[in-house]
Amino acid sequence: MEVKIRVQHGIAHNLCLVIPREELGECLLSVPGWDRLVQSDGIVRHLIPEGFSKPRTYSYDPEEKKWKEGDEGIRKYKIPPEEHLEGLNLLDSYGRPTCRMILIGNRNLGNNFWFVAWHREKQPQCFRLKSEPIEERTHSCLVWYKDGHLGIESVKFQPEGDDYHPFRATDGENLAEKIEWCTFGQQVLRAGRLVDIEEIIDQFYDIRQVLYYPTSDEKGREELQKLYEGYPEGFRDRVLAAWREGRPRSRYLHNAIGIAPDKIIILQRHGTVEEIGQWLREEGAEDGIILDNGGSVFTWAWWAVRDVITIGDKKVVRRGNVIFSAPDWRPPTISLIAFVLKGPPRHEEPSGSVAFTVG
Repeated sequence: MEVKIRVQHGIAHNLCLVIPREELGECLLSVPGWDRLVQSDGIVRHLIPEGFSKPRTYSYDPEEKKWKEGDEGIRKYKIPPEEHLEGLNLLDSYGRPTCRMILIGNRNLGNNFWFVAWHREKQPQCFRLKSEPIEERTHSCLVWYKDGHLGIESVKFQPEGDDYHPFRATDGENLAEKIEWCTFGQQVLRAGRLVDIEEIIDQFYDIRQVLYYPTSDEKGREELQKLYEGYPEGFRDRVLAAWREGRPRSRYLHNAIGIAPDKIIILQRHGTVEEIGQWLREEGAEDGIILDNGGSVFTWAWWAVRDVITIGDKKVVRRGNVIFSAPDWRPPTISLIAFVLKGPPRHEEPSGSVAFTVG
């Protein structure tokens, strides 16, 4: 495995982590609030709920059954990475990783429209926000197959009883018996070809990740809000028109996955959507997908020392910590992906011995 981190104050803040396919043992999708968040609409930008007067963002609390400002309605479902690991049973009784693993965010899921998922062990199996027009869209998804293969597929979700199943868009095959889970992201690289922003611009519900709107002033906020009138109807036409009329592009910190025949590439880098695709291709990826952005972006690794605790008369080093994050990273996370690698999490070299032991 190779990790490259570049931090230049005010210039660059980038990570590229490469996992050889033969090292990847398992890939896990964590969404602890799955069954409750499907009753929400995430962070809503396109309507003003009754009782609120100024255009801004809102969220619906499915337990209290009322609208709240910002993300207050769904904030309770956002937990730190270590709590995700507890739910995945990947920590021992002292809070130490039980295996080698890398964690990254998948935080647009549960927050933004377009972001859907499917998991065979969840109920319901299909995750979608309440108002997501899921049958009308084709979703590019990161997919973990039952045979241990990670890939990217174009997926159509179709009704199966009271739920939805994922079908491969190209040939209509039902993937429900072949995959463990899938989760949406904007595909920026497809079979070695950079995806044109015109193809996917409307998949960015938070359009500020593509186009620059200075929301620090009233005019910028009003211009942004007009894009969302009647969403999703007309949204694609309006954002394309804004881009073609010269609206400046945004350069964001993006969290992306690249897929190559022999490796998985995790790229977290500041740039435009197209630049992310280009950089993934330069690293050898054939397909690439963006999962989250901005203050959601982080990478957690098993080897990073977190703290030292005393157990009886013995000091124990607890490992596992963030090795890279956005400057404004927000640790509580709705969803993350765990890349579980083969091999033990620690090795020790006994004093006076030339033989290495692995424990």
